[in-house]
Amino acid sequence: MTSPIRLEQVSPEASGATYRPEVDGLRALALIAVIINHFNASLLPSGYLGVDIFFVISGYVITKSLLKRKQQSFRQGIVGFYARRIKRLVPALVFCVVVTAIIACFFDPAPGVSLQTGLFALLGLSNLYLFSQSTDYFAPSSEMNMFTQTWSLGVEEQFYLIFPALLLVAGFWAGDQVNINQTKPQAQKKLFFIIFALSVISLIAFSAAYAVNASAAYFLMPARFWELGSGCLLAIAEQKINGSKKLGLRLRSGLPLASVIGFFLVFHASQDHAVFATISVIALTTILIATVRSNQLVMSLLANPLAVWIGLISYSLYLWHWSIISLSRWTIGIQWWTWPFQLLIMIVLATISYYGIEKPLRHVQWSRFEWLTLVKGLLATLAGIVALITLGRPLEGKLFLGNGGRAAEQKRMVSGVVEAKSNDKDLLLAKSMADKHMLDCNITPFLLGQNSRQLTGPVDEPFIQKCIRGPEEARTTKPNLIVVGDSFAEKLLPHAALISVKTDHGFGAIFGYGCPYPLRSSLIFNPSFPSCRYIDEDLLEAALLKSLRPGDVVLLRIHLPNRSYVRYPTGHTQPRPDAYDKALQSFLARISERGARVVVVGPNPTLSTQELMALRPEWFNAWNRKEDLDLNNGQLSIYFTKLDSHLQHIAGSWSPHKYISLRPYICNSENKCILTKANKFLYSDDHHLTPYGHDLFFDALLAAIKPGREQPSKSDVKSVLTPRIQ
Repeated sequence: MTSPIRLEQVSPEASGATYRPEVDGLRALALIAVIINHFNASLLPSGYLGVDIFFVISGYVITKSLLKRKQQSFRQGIVGFYARRIKRLVPALVFCVVVTAIIACFFDPAPGVSLQTGLFALLGLSNLYLFSQSTDYFAPSSEMNMFTQTWSLGVEEQFYLIFPALLLVAGFWAGDQVNINQTKPQAQKKLFFIIFALSVISLIAFSAAYAVNASAAYFLMPARFWELGSGCLLAIAEQKINGSKKLGLRLRSGLPLASVIGFFLVFHASQDHAVFATISVIALTTILIATVRSNQLVMSLLANPLAVWIGLISYSLYLWHWSIISLSRWTIGIQWWTWPFQLLIMIVLATISYYGIEKPLRHVQWSRFEWLTLVKGLLATLAGIVALITLGRPLEGKLFLGNGGRAAEQKRMVSGVVEAKSNDKDLLLAKSMADKHMLDCNITPFLLGQNSRQLTGPVDEPFIQKCIRGPEEARTTKPNLIVVGDSFAEKLLPHAALISVKTDHGFGAIFGYGCPYPLRSSLIFNPSFPSCRYIDEDLLEAALLKSLRPGDVVLLRIHLPNRSYVRYPTGHTQPRPDAYDKALQSFLARISERGARVVVVGPNPTLSTQELMALRPEWFNAWNRKEDLDLNNGQLSIYFTKLDSHLQHIAGSWSPHKYISLRPYICNSENKCILTKANKFLYSDDHHLTPYGHDLFFDALLAAIKPGREQPSKSDVKSVLTPRIQ
């Protein structure tokens, strides 16, 4: 997961006597923790808590700055506010995004996702874009995105959109006159209570959203408002009692600083404890800022010249640190011996950005008229957007320095089963059926990334019936093969359609993303979220069951080790192997009651970044690849092994339902799985199998689906309801 850096930064040049160097030192501490976490999360699992420190500081600094400003009219105030934000943020951001995007095109044969994220970053919307894509911040795909870190800029820029409105409501600005001199205490008091009320609501929303939808709690500004609001409240409180030094006399700052450092070093904030960890760090950071001047030792630590300098360049350093880490994952990798070089490059680029772009452009006058500063900032942003669009369209693939790029990759993924004989009658029929269901039966097509599209109609019972049994006029009495699941089910459609032709089944499918459909999330042990965000589980289950006929076969394929489905503790432990037992038992029993049976296709391992690079062998990533997959390396791989072994064990009680383990087909030993075979790739990304990868278990799938098995009896239903569990 990436973390944000604060956007508003006090500097000696900007603020004179109000400058607090120890706040820059605190930023440096938070940024160092974030960078270590991004290099290797296992070294500092809770380093991501630096995100919360940055937000508190941002709220504190922006409020402190505004409270110290001279009186202005509403028009002058709001234009000046946004002009300062543009001068502060846009130049360094455009520079980093455009340069990184160009370099990314040298090493990524298909940089579309990164370019689109960067484009939304320039608009201040990358957090919303990543949220809309159901981004898993722990997945290798997030680590490979050059601009994942910019989601935090979106959060703060959206906060800046509403902050002037809060000032207006509080009475700081009124029409073309300023109330601050006449009613300053009243305005500050009103602003305090407005922000306090909104922060309480935001904290409640954050806590509730984390239990229901962790992505919303991470990415959306309303769930983060309370963190920025804590800093705002502190700034107003200090102003009210005339300075933080007086406030600090009542407390000591050594304990909060030690506690913050302790959280970084020893606290492994699992998802179950993330809300507690976040609230604790927010409280400790607020206390530390309020009391730091009362402790000479803490002041000397945070205000030392090196810490202050890191704090001053921290915006540029934050932007560039992720660019270097992500580019390294595409090339030489992240090794112990590469750290010094990568850190040096980060610091050099951040220094160039700060002293050559950020600092001079922030303090120079862009125009005699501040509204022209807004126009120039928008034009700079537009220029960056045009550059990214050009890289993504006319220049797509032309800058790539590799040997083959996307075209070579595609050739090494091709199926020998469903794509070999293009003139074969069965293959043509199967391809037609698979293509139609891919297009018409995706219940979440708006989560397709660059290929997103809206639903053409409601996902209701007629929609599901049509996908499962076909148009009413074309329905037959023969049994159907029905594919259900998530994106893994979609990838299986061509092979499943061919099997339906070979076994004389009808063909149906219904699938979606972001949810372990058709398993009930409420029956999964410790799920990542109790309910599916985009899917009506009750409706889908009822419609599926109503559509089934005796003799039908339901083919279930789900990415069971998905972090979005089941919680992973922080550290090296895994979820329970029996996490899906109740959900599977319930589903199998309901299918049995309809006289149908289920074939469950087991999970496949998820690749690490280095394993993913083995699928893109180029001269520039020779040091950053593995030729096979070690099942003892990493949470996801270990959990895959435990989960698959457990499902194989309990499947003996599932009769007449069937479980197909993929380990015999994609693994060559107990602890090693293959990434390539016969010069073909098994994976298309870090978790999906290629068409060729599906070829390897095609015969096993065909054998499991062939007709001739007995329909489920009452005893079968009973055995599914009460399986053996060790």
